Amino acid sequence: MEIKRLLILISLIGCFSLVKATDYTYSNNWYVGDTEQGEWIKHKKIHIAEGDYRFTTRAIAPTTGKTLALALNDNIAFTGIEVPADKTGKFQLVHLGSKHLAAGYYDIKLIFETGDVNCDMIFIKKDARTDNAVLDTDIEYSLNHTDGMHISPIAGASGGSSVLAKSGDPGDNIAYYFHADPGNGMRYTREQVMQWNKQPLYTFHLEYTQEAMDILVQEFAESKVDFIWAHGRGEPDAQNEIIDRDFKDGAGGMPCRGLSILADAIKRNPYAKNNLKVAYFFDSAASFTSAGLTQFYNGSLDYRNDDFRNFMWEFAVKKWYQTIPHELLFTLPDTEGLGRTIVPMQWWTCGVGSKWGDRNIELTGAEGFTGFFNFLKEKMESEFGITPAWILDQSFFDRGGQAARNIAWGTQAWFIWGQGITDIRTFNGKKFAFALNGGRIPIYEAVQNDWNPYTDAGTFTGDNYNQIRTKGYHTSALDANGEPVIRSMYERGTNENAEWLVLESWFDWYEGSTWYRSGHREYAYPNQHLNLCREFADKETTSILLEAESCDEFFDKSSGNSGGAYRLDWYKTSELQKDYWDANLEADIDIFRPLHQLSDIELHTGSIASTPNKIEAGYKDVWVLAGKNNSIYANEIDGYPVARWDMATNNNYLSDLTLGGYSAWGITTTGRVVRSSLPSGQKSNKNDTWQQVDGEMTIVDIDANNAMVWGVDNQSNIYYRNFAATRPWVKIEGKLTSIAVDELFGWGFAPDGTLKRFSLQSKSDWKIVPNPHHLTHLSANCEEVWGVNAQNEVYRISSSGYGDWEFVADGYKDVSVGTNFVWFLDTNDKPYKCELNSFTEYSAFTLPNETGIIYSDVNKTSVAAYPNPFADRLTLTITSRADETIQLCLRSIDGKTIYRNTVDVETGRMELNLESEIRNLPPGIYLLSIGTSSGKEVIKIVKR
Repeated sequence: MEIKRLLILISLIGCFSLVKATDYTYSNNWYVGDTEQGEWIKHKKIHIAEGDYRFTTRAIAPTTGKTLALALNDNIAFTGIEVPADKTGKFQLVHLGSKHLAAGYYDIKLIFETGDVNCDMIFIKKDARTDNAVLDTDIEYSLNHTDGMHISPIAGASGGSSVLAKSGDPGDNIAYYFHADPGNGMRYTREQVMQWNKQPLYTFHLEYTQEAMDILVQEFAESKVDFIWAHGRGEPDAQNEIIDRDFKDGAGGMPCRGLSILADAIKRNPYAKNNLKVAYFFDSAASFTSAGLTQFYNGSLDYRNDDFRNFMWEFAVKKWYQTIPHELLFTLPDTEGLGRTIVPMQWWTCGVGSKWGDRNIELTGAEGFTGFFNFLKEKMESEFGITPAWILDQSFFDRGGQAARNIAWGTQAWFIWGQGITDIRTFNGKKFAFALNGGRIPIYEAVQNDWNPYTDAGTFTGDNYNQIRTKGYHTSALDANGEPVIRSMYERGTNENAEWLVLESWFDWYEGSTWYRSGHREYAYPNQHLNLCREFADKETTSILLEAESCDEFFDKSSGNSGGAYRLDWYKTSELQKDYWDANLEADIDIFRPLHQLSDIELHTGSIASTPNKIEAGYKDVWVLAGKNNSIYANEIDGYPVARWDMATNNNYLSDLTLGGYSAWGITTTGRVVRSSLPSGQKSNKNDTWQQVDGEMTIVDIDANNAMVWGVDNQSNIYYRNFAATRPWVKIEGKLTSIAVDELFGWGFAPDGTLKRFSLQSKSDWKIVPNPHHLTHLSANCEEVWGVNAQNEVYRISSSGYGDWEFVADGYKDVSVGTNFVWFLDTNDKPYKCELNSFTEYSAFTLPNETGIIYSDVNKTSVAAYPNPFADRLTLTITSRADETIQLCLRSIDGKTIYRNTVDVETGRMELNLESEIRNLPPGIYLLSIGTSSGKEVIKIVKR
């Protein structure tokens, strides 16, 4: 076996250190970059209590002399604040200033007085100290529920946001029925669906990804909620791993597959991991009506039955507590001092009148309920060392009487569709508040698709609509004075001194979409609800976190740019009727993420029946084309179970293959484009019959992200298409001979050989990206682009194109970036994999060299430095397409010249070894500049 040199560089500039995500404390969020002089970000109406405050930001600039200013309510408070300079892009804390503030609402504006500043966040800390230097406690984050009421939202799946963002492509495995009108069989428009649901506006992503959970957890952290309720509606699948495609989810809005990713997101978020907790709730009615559960249990549905009790333990409780790490559990005070860990467990509805398949749940009295809950209590204490405190719905008391009340710790209200803002129940002197209306009634149950959301004209159907129409719930989240109606629920819960306020969905939003930010026109500003929640969660404003990229306003000199990596400015009027991907947003947001941290690259030891020729990683699956016929073999994206390399159930003779979401697309050996669906709940090798979908053009390269498929034809034209292939190929401007796409950017080689990237949002913003390592094959996903060259070296870069190519490893001939995993084929045709796990602390600049010429591609001559990082020897590989003289200069990061030489090169390839010149250099970062007749190139190298 060939011994590979694995040099994993976790920073954008090659800092040689492999940091495990579990040991890492840096924020996992996006940052604002590529800033220009005079641009600014603003957070609106931030509630601040009277007191002394310190203002801090996390920022970095590539050179000295870059400054910031901070304005409060548009009055400059601090100006000329110098930003630290570090060409590596490593973020540093910056003290903005100290100030005494009166109680009130403040607009916080951070102004980029100069350009070239990357900014991650603004932090406000109540602290009377006036030191000009950054203090250790300046970004110390804590919760402060001084009003005694916990604010606790329900963590529903983010699928609702995905559905509404895409507005109903029926083949893309989303809840299309919410967009169908059974009355006349027509789709609602994207505009109607968005207006009906008052939905926040986000870029599309599948719900169970790191990106989706990072967004959700960050919003929970910023709003300062104390804990979240997560569904325990049942996990019937005991055979498959939670994250695999063939795992069969229970009926919960966020089943264990989602909870597992949610828990990981909490642990890697520095503001959430020691603050945000999770509690259990169970909705028995929803579980028992879920289809397919009878295959796991066919016995008596009676709380008195031992088999049923055991099933409910395995099905509804045990796996939930195995999935959520116990350090994340929300606990209640041990008032009796017995040293117990007490956790609240809410049970909503006891199943009266519900059905499971065709069978009625047995009516059960006090004996059954008390015996059932005592059984679960004994199981919880014996297996987990946890004591449950039961919070029971009124239906349990109606059925179980005083016996049920005796075992309860509390009770909880619930919602009625389209009714009520806040309901409060009292039990044993404690009050429990439940807020909002359970989400919007599905549009098709209320109004046909002739509805005009602006005039409220249309054909209205059913009692549901008539009930909520008269109350005005569907028309506005604001009262007559323009104040948010939802303020009343926080005020009432606070005034009643409730134990907690449960937030079921959000006002007038799709049920299960627990997003706080909204770009909807009825919201005065996007963070309106998040700020309101934080105001009541921490009335003393002990600490406030404001993420730069999620600001309410972002003045950017780019056309249409209003800020928010996952909250884009909405479409112009002419685009309102278009699908999310067809609409021209006219916005290319200057929001970026750092590169991921990488796990070790590991050999996958599973056996593949034929020799792999190509590897392709997707959302849940990794496939290889193998053998002389390019047969398809499949495994789960994480490579486990190891032995699961199975041939696809519906094979095809493919020359090219791409996986995106729950779809597979390919090009056959005869040049036909074909597609197949990858059914959820099926093994990774299960796919539907391949269908031919090509149009009049001849597609020669193809690639998919998690939302759509892109291709180029034999004339280098670029097209996109929906996964379901219900619409034709749509051509955009530009020319490429190959293509690789993630969710935000497309990459490929132009006919002239240059490497280019463009924005998928605006279908423009073309940029030539340097290709100093002569990469020939690209793969994109997770906001990164990876590439391989003829020397079998692997490099990566941000999909935005900013920063430098980072060397990852050598000895691999193919690479494919999937969702959170990267797969490789080495030169011996063996599969390898590594995991994308959390993020580095380095941002990216387009680095200027010493003459001010932007780092550029060198057409005639290029130089590569190897190995990088190096120890006591560095080899420069010089490839020239003509005879010429080049200038080499090696400098330290602070500009000191270490080595300078003029080299005459001839056409071809040569090597220059540096040994004595660098042997005594201290470890650090160095810049090697190469001057040629075509321009200048800068390579960052690292001495170990």
